[in-house]
Amino acid sequence: MGQMSFGVLGALQVRRDGVALAAGPPRQRSLLALLLARAGEATALHEVVDVLWSESPPPSAVNLIRRYVGELRRVLEPELPSLAAGQWLLGQAGTYRLALPDGRLDLVTFRRLRTRAREHCREGDHRQGVESYVHGLRLWRGPAAADIPAEVRGHPVFGALDRERLATAKDAADAALRGGCGALLVDELYRVADHHPLDESLQAKLMTALTATGNRAEAVAVYNDVSTRLRDDLGIGPGPQLRSALLDAVAPSTGPGAPVPLTWERVQDGRRTLERPSVTT
Repeated sequence: MGQMSFGVLGALQVRRDGVALAAGPPRQRSLLALLLARAGEATALHEVVDVLWSESPPPSAVNLIRRYVGELRRVLEPELPSLAAGQWLLGQAGTYRLALPDGRLDLVTFRRLRTRAREHCREGDHRQGVESYVHGLRLWRGPAAADIPAEVRGHPVFGALDRERLATAKDAADAALRGGCGALLVDELYRVADHHPLDESLQAKLMTALTATGNRAEAVAVYNDVSTRLRDDLGIGPGPQLRSALLDAVAPSTGPGAPVPLTWERVQDGRRTLERPSVTT
């Protein structure tokens, strides 16, 4: 049968003994992504229809789903007799679910590492907690189910997974600050921040981690990048969290790294003239 593994934290992955399997056409892949996002919980047929077609399902939606289920079962178990349920993709009482043994799905592993990290932090071992957070965050290869059709990936079930990653990164940043081990986390914070460029709270936490590890000029650069995006995309300036993180980056410090010498440059934005910090060298 071979060793199966699944991934939904990024592009959809299905592997047998490390070899990637093709999960079929876009909506069939989307069905598999939905069942993986449910992490072994049963999903009702009407929910599957809603995720795959939103408000405009075709008259044949139920038959199409049954066809996708049959095809996915053959992908997962090539030797499965026709119409047999198999051991992986199970259907019962108008629901479908994937039976996932321990360690086979990256989402389950991520959640377990997050739980372990929180336990370490509650016990006061913030460094060990941050290490567990980092191991979990490294499982993400991009936005959840990144390669399924955009209209399907826009469903809240996938957005909720992306928010789990975001919330975990913020929790990890707080733990790293308390434990004085921000250097362990900076790379992962950058990765998550790339996918949430307008999240001021996360960007401020990245700045704080950079400042705490002596990378003050990088913290100022993050501030300038985020400020530009906020101005260009939303027409607003940086909020209090970003401004506070900037003050910490440029203030005299008894910690690592010297204060950053700054000048202030004027930036013309339509009829407004804005000022932003610029690192002097």
